[in-house]
Amino acid sequence: VTDPAVSRLLLHFPGERLLAFYSCRLCECGSPRPDPSTDILEPRFNMDQALLALQAARPISCILLDQRHFSGLGNIIKNEALYLCGIHPWCLGSQLGADTHRQLLRRLLHFTHDWLDRKRRRQRLQHLIYQRARCPRGHTVQRAQLGPPGGLSRPTWWCPVCQPLVPAPLG
Repeated sequence: VTDPAVSRLLLHFPGERLLAFYSCRLCECGSPRPDPSTDILEPRFNMDQALLALQAARPISCILLDQRHFSGLGNIIKNEALYLCGIHPWCLGSQLGADTHRQLLRRLLHFTHDWLDRKRRRQRLQHLIYQRARCPRGHTVQRAQLGPPGGLSRPTWWCPVCQPLVPAPLG
């Protein structure tokens, strides 16, 4: 049975390719509603909860993309905020001090609100590190796919000079 006319769901792709589902159940569902306390653009964003999440013994880039703690924070914001704070994306959140956590959170909030404001005014936002070959100080930028083990890897840009990797403590 390859007749698209009797399919229940038909997805079209470039090059006249398609994917047809014949025996499936379709139902409408709404998009998930994030907890307002985790949405970085919400006035009810819980800073204390976010600061606690940043203390995890996980790579900071993975913590920031965890939508349970930072709903709405995306890959560009992650890259730019980490660069502005001089934090290597694989640095563990638990290795950073409380002042660094607060500085990172302030940068995230400022960058996100500024980005949204510029988008609304149809102004282009200049990236400092995201998709750049060199950082603003002229150093060669590194790029890798980073993500949690078994999870989604995202393209990540960083400057190894401006964002040095802090070695994890032994033990």
